[in-house]
Parts: sequence; structure tokens; C-alpha cells
Amino acid sequence: SGEVDWERFQAPQQLQLPSTFNSWAVKEAGVPGACMFASAKALASFYSALGAGGLLKASTLRRMAQADAATASGTLDGESVHWGLGVQVGTATQGDSGQAVTVIGHRGTGGVVGFTIPAAGLSVAVTLSRLSSERRLTRRLVELVLRECGAWVLQQDGGGLV
Repeated sequence: SGEVDWERFQAPQQLQLPSTFNSWAVKEAGVPGACMFASAKALASFYSALGAGGLLKASTLRRMAQADAATASGTLDGESVHWGLGVQVGTATQGDSGQAVTVIGHRGTGGVVGFTIPAAGLSVAVTLSRLSSERRLTRRLVELVLRECGAWVLQQDGGGLV
């Protein structure tokens, strides 16, 4: 059945389990601040517009992508991440140049990720029909897409995006 048994619900720990978000009842309810449901195309379109300056002023986007030393480091699903203003912030390099550029985006629970590399005009999103705590598939897909789109590589300090 698709109903949530609220008597057994163990929030907030329950919201850390990908299986929670596989429930149609939770998907239909839309849990504010805990989830977003979108197609990969829609998520990539959002990050494309964000990276291209279509949603925010350039100065606001730059500020958003700056990691504040006091709040920049944290964890998401037990892994280290770097935070800007509402987004994860990391770096990527292209091919042999080794020049680091900013990556902004957000990794969600269960293997979903969306991000943009504004300097490259590149935005990527991966969504899954069945969420899982394993993100190997997402990591591999992102690696393949970045390689095909100009040999981009997310750095170890990539903000924990994948």
C-alpha cells in the first residue's frame, strides 16, 4: 500500500533513508525542505539557467558560490561537503590545463545530483527511478558525462557533489 504509517514514522531519521522517498505517499505529499522531485531534464535546465545568469544577478551567483569559512564544511549522508549559500560548492578541472573552476549544485539523498559549471556553460543532472544509498551508478554516470563534455573532472574537494 502507498500509505505512510505515521504511528511508526521515525522522523528525522526516517528522512535519511532513501526507501522513505520511494514511497508514492511521500512523493505525493512533497516534504518541504527534505526533497524535490524532478526529471533530470528539468533539474539540468534549472542549473543551466542558474549558471548562465538567468535566475540571479552575476554578483548574487558569485556570492552564492563562495564558501564561508565558518559554515563551509559539513556533512551530507556522512560525507564531507562544502557549502555556499544554499548550494554545495566544489571545483572541476578540464583536460590538461588543470585550471580549477567553480562547480555549484546539490546532491540529494539516494543518488540524485544536479550541478553547473558556469565557466563551461555545462549543467548536469542525474535522477533515478528508485533511490538507493549506493551512489556508484551516479558517480559513474557523472564521470562519463563530464568526460564526453570536454574532459571535465570533479576534484576531490568537489564539494561532495557525487
